[in-house]
Amino acid sequence: MIAVIPLKDHAVVVADSTWAAMKGADVLKLVTSGGHKDLSDESIFRRFRSDLFKSGVTAAQVGDSSKAIAKANKVLELEYEMPMQAHATMEPLCATASVSPDECNIWAPVQNQDAVMGVAVAVTNLPQEKIRINTTFIGGGFGRKFEVDFLVAPLVASKVMGKPVKVIWKREEDTRNDFFRPPTLAKMRIGLDSSGLPVAWESKLVSPSLNLHLVKMLGVEEAPNMYLKNGYDFFSVEGMFDPFSMQGSYEIPNLNVDYVQSNLPISLGYWRSVGMSHNIFALESAIDEAASAGGNDPLELRRTLLKQKPRALKVLDKVSELSQWGKSIQNGRFRGIGFLFYHGGFQAQVAEVSVSNRGKIKVHNVIFVADCGQVINPRLARQQVEGSILFGLNATLKGEINAKNGEIVQSNFDDYPMIKLRDTPNIKIHFIESQEFPAGMGEIGTPLIGPVVANAVFAATGKRVRRLPIRRKDLV
Repeated sequence: MIAVIPLKDHAVVVADSTWAAMKGADVLKLVTSGGHKDLSDESIFRRFRSDLFKSGVTAAQVGDSSKAIAKANKVLELEYEMPMQAHATMEPLCATASVSPDECNIWAPVQNQDAVMGVAVAVTNLPQEKIRINTTFIGGGFGRKFEVDFLVAPLVASKVMGKPVKVIWKREEDTRNDFFRPPTLAKMRIGLDSSGLPVAWESKLVSPSLNLHLVKMLGVEEAPNMYLKNGYDFFSVEGMFDPFSMQGSYEIPNLNVDYVQSNLPISLGYWRSVGMSHNIFALESAIDEAASAGGNDPLELRRTLLKQKPRALKVLDKVSELSQWGKSIQNGRFRGIGFLFYHGGFQAQVAEVSVSNRGKIKVHNVIFVADCGQVINPRLARQQVEGSILFGLNATLKGEINAKNGEIVQSNFDDYPMIKLRDTPNIKIHFIESQEFPAGMGEIGTPLIGPVVANAVFAATGKRVRRLPIRRKDLV
């Protein structure tokens, strides 16, 4: 070990090899003070449920939902919660910097070069034209390497040591010091008419604001296009009938979506598919519950609510055909369905699952159909779909980050597991022929697989899943 360089909230151990630096870090003792010792999963959701009684900021409003619910034939009241998630990138955080009085060179897997430049200027006091950022292969990003916290250590260490320094985070450091996907709570009130169709829908969403984090990162008073004119956080409501997805939203005659900001003393950030990852779980699960309560087939209800959207209907028709929806299925297997409009593309998924007597879920097949406009490179598009579905499936079946006594519980893949090859379903992908403008593909499959699997689990067990990941104790 050559040196220990203290920073604001951590320290850098400098050595002439990775192993020596890691062994030096193991014996280093850091003394901390303050913190939030009472922070836990229980305290977070207790706070969220208390915040449900606060007045929210209206993100979407159509008609008069209160009056319509009062006259409804049946009213559903539902709550859905989502825990924190880590990014768990294949390569933990790493970066190399070479700082001299005249120039600075950075080699790092980053998703946000502008913010990297800002950090480099602040640390080195060099002008931008003297700083070069070399973006390497990312080794997995999913939003984690949009953050720039891991760039500070190599820049400071290189400036102090007067030579290039490479910093590598151990998996435990990476997991416990992530910028986690925010925990969220969604409460729904749905009014059904005599035909079981939703005539009124109220959603109240409680979560921390991701955009506040972005504003602080960028060092500006307001992030362009991130806060809308009435002040709600776009990423906290996206997908829940928000104005950005209305061209693909279900048509409900009376609708209200409120957002309550409930910030936490935890580092939170953008996780693949951002707000869609939790809002679509709540929305598509609730649509399925509304179908069941109203005596309607889940696919047919979606068709009815999307009858003015021909591209959406074409996607639903094709997924019905490919999955043989409504026809007999292998004994012990059950289907679930979901629909999503995201990044300009219309998408439907059907999952085929079985559930053992002990509550173990096996996802056998996933049928994915999308109208993504013109698909320029089908092979790469398929890779993105497969990867994004598996990323979301991991959060559906296995992953969650817990807080206890003010600390993050998980640290490595033994307690934050990843799905393995034996857990991987057969994924069948079909793109609708289209001449429309190409849609985004990088996150498309992630948010929908959760509710699709949960809906299939209900078909198999008769038990509703209102939180992810799905736990065995919820099914037995």
